Amino acid sequence: TDLLVNTIGAYDGYVPLDWLVGEETTRLGIKAAGDWTVEAYPVAREYVHIFGVPGSYNGNGDDIVFIGGGEPDVANISSEGDRNFVVWSYGDDRDLLVNEIGAYQGTVVVPKNTVVFVVKATGEWTIEVTARE
Repeated sequence: TDLLVNTIGAYDGYVPLDWLVGEETTRLGIKAAGDWTVEAYPVAREYVHIFGVPGSYNGNGDDIVFIGGGEPDVANISSEGDRNFVVWSYGDDRDLLVNEIGAYQGTVVVPKNTVVFVVKATGEWTIEVTARE
């Protein structure tokens, strides 16, 4: 797995590790100028962020957000950050939904069977998802 985090200055966020078939991380290489800590969590209810569909979730920085409830249809996504803003969906496949520099506001179709969003961001962001009818 390459480049889980690439930032200048302080960092606090969540990134997926070993989610794709064949990935098995046995050690991490870290280059940092100051103190750092890495914590690994299992994908278990007490460690994950979850919101229902239809519904919305507000975040800040890198995060992993599971969705439950109805089947997702479209997502209204916005970001106030000034750097790269990326949203991946995971379900039967991994799909890139957003990849923009700076503030973003838009609507994307959420692939069928999506169960998780992985967000890479600086600053605050919102994902609001409607349910398929």
